[in-house]
This record gives sequence, C-alpha cells and structure tokens, in this order.
Amino acid sequence: MLTREVKVVYLLHVLASSILLVAAGDEVYGKKGGEITLSPGSLSGPLERIVWKHGDDKAIEWEAGQTVAYRQFRGSTTLDAKTGEMTITKLDSRFIGLYSSDVNGVQATKRWTLTLLDPVSKPIIVKNCTESKCELSCKNEATVKVQCAWRNGEEELRQSDGTLKLEKTDDKVGKAYICNCSNPVSFAVSDQIVAFDPDPVSKPIIVKNCTESKCELSCKNEATVKVQCAWRNGEEELRQSDGTLKLEKTDDKVGKAYICNCSNPVSFAVSDQIVAFDPEPPIGLIVGLLFLIIIIIIIGAIAILFKKQLKEFVQTCRGTRVYCLGNSDAANEGGAKEAVPLNKNAAGNQDGANETSEGKSSSTHISNEEPQCHPALFK
Repeated sequence: MLTREVKVVYLLHVLASSILLVAAGDEVYGKKGGEITLSPGSLSGPLERIVWKHGDDKAIEWEAGQTVAYRQFRGSTTLDAKTGEMTITKLDSRFIGLYSSDVNGVQATKRWTLTLLDPVSKPIIVKNCTESKCELSCKNEATVKVQCAWRNGEEELRQSDGTLKLEKTDDKVGKAYICNCSNPVSFAVSDQIVAFDPDPVSKPIIVKNCTESKCELSCKNEATVKVQCAWRNGEEELRQSDGTLKLEKTDDKVGKAYICNCSNPVSFAVSDQIVAFDPEPPIGLIVGLLFLIIIIIIIGAIAILFKKQLKEFVQTCRGTRVYCLGNSDAANEGGAKEAVPLNKNAAGNQDGANETSEGKSSSTHISNEEPQCHPALFK
C-alpha cells in the first residue's frame, strides 16, 4: 500500500507529464470549415495497429483492416493504413485540442495541438496624407496570428506592423503600394493605392519632323512623373510607346493619321490627330488650277486695258475740240448739219443761229437737251 507521500509524488508526476505532453505538442492551425492532416511521424516497421487520441479519448483507430471512428470524428475523419496519417475535414470548434497516436502499441513521439483560425479578409488601406507626409494603415477583420506586410511593386518594405509612414520625395510620387495580410491558414492582398498623386497629364502635342522618305513624330506632355505615352493609328495600337514614333514612307502610310495618348495613375489625355505623309494632289487637278489661274490673269489684263481706253474716250468727249449734235433725230432726217461749237460764243449766238435755221428749214431746230457726243463728228 502506497504511503500518502508516495501518492502525492505520483500525482505530481502524472500532472507534470500531462503538462509536458501539452507543452510538447507541435502547434498546428486549421481553417474553420477546412481540413487538416496529422502524421504520427516515421514508422519503424509495418503498421499493424494505430490509435489516434483526442486528449485522452479515442478519435479513430485501425487494426487488421478495420477502421473505427468515434463521436464527432465519424463521417469527417479518415485514416491512411500505410502511413498512419489522420485527416479531419469540416473543422469546427469540437476538434480543437491535443492529438497523440499509439503505433503498434507504442505511443508516438509526435504530438499536435490543433487551433482553429478565421481566414484573413481582404485588407483595406486607410490613407492619411498631407502635402509632405503620408501614413497608410492596413486594416483586417481577423486579429489572431495575423501578420501584414507592405509592398511597392516587387519590393517588400520593412515596415510590417500594419502602418506605413512615408516622406514625400520625387521617387515616391505616383508609386503604388499594396498591403498583404496572412495567418497560418490564409493569405489576402489589398487593392493598390498611390500615396502621393502625380499631376494630371496635359493634352499631348505631336511634333512632326519628316523628310521625303522618313518621318519622326514626338509626343510631348507637360507632366513627366509616371507618364506613359502610346501611339494609335485608328483602332490599331502601335508597339512603340516611348513617346517617339519612327516611320518609313510606304504607300499604306501615305495619308494615314496618327494620335498619341498619355496617361499616369490619375489621368488620361489624347492628342489631336496628325498625318505623317501627306498625299500628293492628282496631276489633273494641278493642270486645272494652272489653267484657271491663266484665265483669271487674261481677264484681268483685258479689264485693265478696256478701262484705260474708256477713260481716254471720256476725256476726249469732254475736250473743246469735240462737236455735238443738238438732236440725234434731226441729224438722221436732214443729214449732218452745221455743228455748233461747245463753247461760250456758241451759246451767245444761239438766237442768230435760230433765225438762220428757220429761214432754211422749218423742221430743223436746236434741242434744249444736253449735247450728246457722236462718233461721226470726231475730226
């Protein structure tokens, strides 16, 4: 019969062994609703019998080709008779705890402590920036065993506490950052965010530098940070995207129009279109234009000459050496009569002329109308 002191020592040994067993169990994590596989470790010989325990209770056992599962392990747990591995599916809180195994009657050294974790959600980045500084915070709904890290493209940043603090420099303007969060059972990545936005791109201007056989088009933009420019010919996007388009003159390029579009992470702009190689006008059109120009020159010369002759004619009519008829009808009936000089003396002798005229012919008279110039009287 054991003494009281021996019993106490025995109980303390059992308690210490239990504590050691729990502490010795390798921590393993499972995702709620997921599955996990536990291994007894390496086997020293053929597997004849294996028993998996959940705490002190049997979970599943195999012997002589027969597999038996107990309690919550029925319908959710399988056992591999070759390796001794146990796989649990549809994980929930009933399966957490310590797992151990007995292989061929010997307790295996490998033990597992199963903990269930929620999968991490997609991180959300909260931005708090001024003109010169920016603080990005990575938020996630999961909190247990969660680690978050920051990336800038392929570069992983050292700050991994969920907060990224930045000072504004030229190399950081327009750069995009992402946050990825993980725990032992899941991994998620945020959308990217730009800490310091670049200036929006302006409307591109195309500078043309061409010869008879070659043409170089340069796409110019006021913005320079994180700007990318590409060329298009109608719906076709060209491969050259460095802002300069070099072309060789071919028939299919004559008359074609090109545009340049520029963008950065915050804006997009398109240039006016430009034709690299202008089409040559048809020969018939050129001949027609030359003929029209010659006709216009001839008509202008004729008009100038006619105007000059008309001016000389008018000046002649107004001279003192021109004789006029008083009435053109009288001249036609009686023939050319004595002409009346167009001067003051002729006007003073008008009465005498009337008397002489009445004596010769009663049908001839001097008209009171304004004298008219008659070409037949020009001497």
